[in-house]
Amino acid sequence: VLLLSAALTSTESVAILSLLKRERFPKVHSIIFGEGILNDAVAIILFNIAASMDEKSQLEALAPMGLAYLFFQFIWVTMLSMFVGFACSFLFLQTVW
Repeated sequence: VLLLSAALTSTESVAILSLLKRERFPKVHSIIFGEGILNDAVAIILFNIAASMDEKSQLEALAPMGLAYLFFQFIWVTMLSMFVGFACSFLFLQTVW
């Protein structure tokens, strides 16, 4: 159930982006594109968390300690992903300039 929920949380922004012309609405296009990327990243993180659990721990995930574990695992993966993104951006910036 958790895997299905994690897979369905991602919204589809491709349809909206195909209707918006980037040249005509550059700010709106970039906002919707960024929001779609963020939604996809959250869905991937949630799917990986749910996939790492077996069926027994899925039932225990609804307990308060299970919810706390899922929350801290989500925060950990999010912070790690942000660090990798910032590090790659910094390295790219240094190589370009």
